[in-house]
Amino acid sequence: PISNLAFSQDGNWLLSGDESGHIRMWNKEGNLHLVLQLKSQIVALEFAHNSSSFVVATQAGKIMKVLPIKPDLFEHISRLNNTSP
Repeated sequence: PISNLAFSQDGNWLLSGDESGHIRMWNKEGNLHLVLQLKSQIVALEFAHNSSSFVVATQAGKIMKVLPIKPDLFEHISRLNNTSP
């Protein structure tokens, strides 16, 4: 189950974190752009004020800053893999 949600300041992105350690980032159109897997439940998520990065905290006490968020890079990787983002 989802344990945390965070919206970017610009309203373009949504992060979800779940009990199994998955972090997913969606755009405002509902397209999945990023999936990360950590080893512990996600207990907090927060975007930076400029929406260029985000911070994640896990139940195991780890805090991780993910940066930079570059949607163009995700789209480029998707095209290379011949999949949709």
